[in-house]
Amino acid sequence: MSSNNSSAATGWSNAAAGIATVQLLLMSLCNGLVLLLFFRCRRLWHPFDAYLLNLLICNLLYAATPSLPGLLTVLQPQRSLHPVGCFLYLFGMWVVSLLQMSAQPLIAVVRLWALTFPASFRRRHTWRQAIILCGGAWCVAYLLTLPGLITEFLLYRSAGADSCEVSLSGSEGTAWMLLIQCASLLCLLIVLLTYPVIYIKERRRRRLRTVALPTVTLESGPSSS
Repeated sequence: MSSNNSSAATGWSNAAAGIATVQLLLMSLCNGLVLLLFFRCRRLWHPFDAYLLNLLICNLLYAATPSLPGLLTVLQPQRSLHPVGCFLYLFGMWVVSLLQMSAQPLIAVVRLWALTFPASFRRRHTWRQAIILCGGAWCVAYLLTLPGLITEFLLYRSAGADSCEVSLSGSEGTAWMLLIQCASLLCLLIVLLTYPVIYIKERRRRRLRTVALPTVTLESGPSSS
């Protein structure tokens, strides 16, 4: 019975390792190819592309930070991660995950600005402003997550904690996790509230453009004598 359980566990471990490997390769390949295309076609760049580049970089960081140490854990379950590898895993799970979450509402809000106030968007939105917004999102994510992770690393990782999980306890650890969860939920809420408005405005704009086309054609045609 025990041999059957061990073989089943080994099978599940191999399957999980295979799925994690395929996921890591696909994530790196797809995002890397799109990022390569961006850099090869720089003459077509627009300031809005800064937000897409930000999302691609966050996806690649997520593939490199929590996915890679997690894959090593699946491949070698009998060996525990080095404290640095464990910190890298937690860095990806908390910091990079929040960066990914913040990249989505940035795209949504700027897209809503472009549809609601197109003249203001064309006049005021620049590469400098896009980089400042993306950099601000990164700063907020670091300020929210790094203090707890550094404290956890100094208190528990250096003491040789067994599990590669956040070990902060007490009111401080609970408040830190709750703050990050609230920030993630806020990002999700902004996306859920913004995209329906974007869809309605985009559909209305296309309808107006379709209605205006015959009028423009008639007015620009030759006048009957």
